[in-house]
Amino acid sequence: MKKAKVLAVALASFGVLTLASTSVFAAEESKADIKLRDMGPDDKENPLIDPNDKEKEDTVYPGEEDNVVRPNGPLVIDYISRYHFGEVPMSGNNAIYNANLDTLKDTPTSTPFEVPNFIQVTDNRGTNAGWSLGVRMSQEFTTAKGVTLDNTSLTFKNTEMFKRSSNESAAPSVFSADKKVTISLANTGFTTIGAAKGTGNEGVGSWAVTHGHVVGDTAANAAESVQLFVPGKSTKVKGEAYTAKVEWLLTDEPGAATP
Repeated sequence: MKKAKVLAVALASFGVLTLASTSVFAAEESKADIKLRDMGPDDKENPLIDPNDKEKEDTVYPGEEDNVVRPNGPLVIDYISRYHFGEVPMSGNNAIYNANLDTLKDTPTSTPFEVPNFIQVTDNRGTNAGWSLGVRMSQEFTTAKGVTLDNTSLTFKNTEMFKRSSNESAAPSVFSADKKVTISLANTGFTTIGAAKGTGNEGVGSWAVTHGHVVGDTAANAAESVQLFVPGKSTKVKGEAYTAKVEWLLTDEPGAATP
């Protein structure tokens, strides 16, 4: 017992001696400064999200050469999928055709992989004020000779908001009814497909507005999440390529997407 007591005293004494030997000669301060400005088109583009992998931090690249990531800005649409329906059989009955999945690449020269069709929105404003994404059809499916495929409509289903794990903001919480929007030339205005309410920190940073998923429990739904309806009574031209125009509008008013 005596040895234990002596050891404790020795340790305590050593601690006192150590503290007493510490000297402070001077304390000074330095300054740091920064000025923030809006992101502009000459700045590095926002990294493109892989909607299959929230842990992937490196940017990915469009799988199609003619699809691009758009210039940067305070509130921007970075990327929009192109909707390819391919070569399909004509029908005298009403028909629904599914869009092909989109593709991305890990590097500009690597093999493409399939992802759901999506639109990437980035909010760099710093105000956390919310935003709305709307869509409309501005031109029906038309051939190069000006022949239209009358009364068609496009439907976007299973809309979700996808982010990287490193993005700590809350998900945009406003969706179209049943996360589904149908557009046609008859609807002249923009229909809101998704929005951040402007409360808390909803929708800050980059978000992929996806139509379905190609991984996980709902993997099959992406293949049926962008659909073209063609009435059986519409006059059709065999062997001609038809092209439609779909417009997307991003506004800084949460919950509404109007011009």
